[in-house]
Amino acid sequence: MLVSFMTLCGIISTFAWFTFKSKDPTLSIDALSLPTFDTSNSTLTATYDVCLTFHNPNDVLKLDFEEMEVFVFYKRHYAFAGSTMESFGMDAKETKSLNATLGKIGAHWTWEESVLEEIRGDRKKGTVGFDFLIRETVIFKGPWWLWWKGKETMAHYCSNLEVRFVNATDVGRLIRKRGHSAPKCHEVCMSCRDQIL
Repeated sequence: MLVSFMTLCGIISTFAWFTFKSKDPTLSIDALSLPTFDTSNSTLTATYDVCLTFHNPNDVLKLDFEEMEVFVFYKRHYAFAGSTMESFGMDAKETKSLNATLGKIGAHWTWEESVLEEIRGDRKKGTVGFDFLIRETVIFKGPWWLWWKGKETMAHYCSNLEVRFVNATDVGRLIRKRGHSAPKCHEVCMSCRDQIL
């Protein structure tokens, strides 16, 4: 009798798993501002305030974000700053926005002076482009009747985020085209360096 019950539960769980197969969370950048951005004296003094919006597309699965790292790049190859974020959870179909601040204040410049010159040139034209890489370790948890839990490490890449500077002392702000939704980030393969860089 017990064996039959366990077999039935296994069949139900397997059917439910294929019916409610896990879907990875989606991510968009709702806001990005640079209250500090100075390239004088061969250093980069900058802070990046970014609003990340996650969506859990799963019908029944909850998500626990155990670890998350956020990095900002210039022209895909030059990493300017990074930060970690606290763990958090999401219910099925939930959307959640989180704020992160990244920055290296007065850090010694590790790239060539020519990169700083490129940044200065972009800023004089009014806009500087940035990319963001977000690495996440996520636990997928089913309800009690599904008896299933999975863990996955993934990454989202948010490219071509144009930040506008009105003048030399202005706070840089993300350009949002009227009528357009927040910039979407695409999921990339963690082991495929070419996809990220």
